[in-house]
Amino acid sequence: MVIEAAKGRKYNFSHVVGRRSDARDGYKWPTALCLGKSGEAYVVSRGNEYTGAETGGMRVSRVVIGNPGEKFVCLSEFEKLEDQRGLLVWPTAVAMDSEGNAYAADEALNHICVFDEGANFLNKWGSEGNGEGELNGPSGLAFDGEDNLYVVDSLNHRVQKFTKDGKFLLSFGGEGSEEGQFRMPWGITIDSKGDIYVADWKNHRVQKFTPGGDFLTSYGTYGTGDGQLNHPTDVAVDSDGDVYVSDWANQRVHIFTQDGDAVTSLLGDAPMGRGRVGNHPIDSLVQVTQRTELHSETSPFMYPIGLVFDSAEGRLIVVDCVGSRLQVYTKEIS
Repeated sequence: MVIEAAKGRKYNFSHVVGRRSDARDGYKWPTALCLGKSGEAYVVSRGNEYTGAETGGMRVSRVVIGNPGEKFVCLSEFEKLEDQRGLLVWPTAVAMDSEGNAYAADEALNHICVFDEGANFLNKWGSEGNGEGELNGPSGLAFDGEDNLYVVDSLNHRVQKFTKDGKFLLSFGGEGSEEGQFRMPWGITIDSKGDIYVADWKNHRVQKFTPGGDFLTSYGTYGTGDGQLNHPTDVAVDSDGDVYVSDWANQRVHIFTQDGDAVTSLLGDAPMGRGRVGNHPIDSLVQVTQRTELHSETSPFMYPIGLVFDSAEGRLIVVDCVGSRLQVYTKEIS
């Protein structure tokens, strides 16, 4: 499907990557992704809801995004439940440093784990609390150009900045609905200028900050129309400055210009093999469970939760959570 949008933008549905599976050939409730050094994607599968017992399907998969018609390729998996190392039990996000090491956040254990490109465990840091450098429900992760890691400290309603070794540098935010405050923030990204964008989940907006945490502007208000959001979970920015928001409860990706004007919405265009029924695994954080049942030739998004813009390939990659797949769109500007 081709979606014509404002100012000469055109979005083309490209292909699907993966399917629902407990094994290597897909994902189980995927919630986040990041791009590796070679353009591959690291995808977090949360598996079944964490109860302190088994969480089947939990893992981080390293997959090839590829092109339409190509076979799904999983290069590797790490920190699976059966590894029994207990480093991750309820992962929320993954980010890549300049050396190709993967950093994964776990909201149940309140720490950050570090793995090398070969999936070998390197380090972990973080502890539960609300003081400087302590974490309570960490979710989104993003590295800046100096290899410092910004962590969305969701249940402390703030963002914290660390060195990649876990040394605390600064924090900003605080609970509330005023400019610069958060209510259970979730996803985060950093643009080419170093500015920070945070998906402010319960305030139904995305906020933009300087690298030092000073408020700049916001995108979206509560609702279902153009320029409105309903529990946004993640944000990405492309090289043109366009802002992409996974508008979770509206089941779409909503796109804004850098100035905050609504451009269009992507609703999901994946081929549908058969109906699926599922419960959304973000429940432990947001106390929401939804049942989705679809029977159509093409499938819209089923709670899009994470996304990233691959500037090298000019394409948007969306984590379609209940659909347990990635949906890929290309962008053109005429």
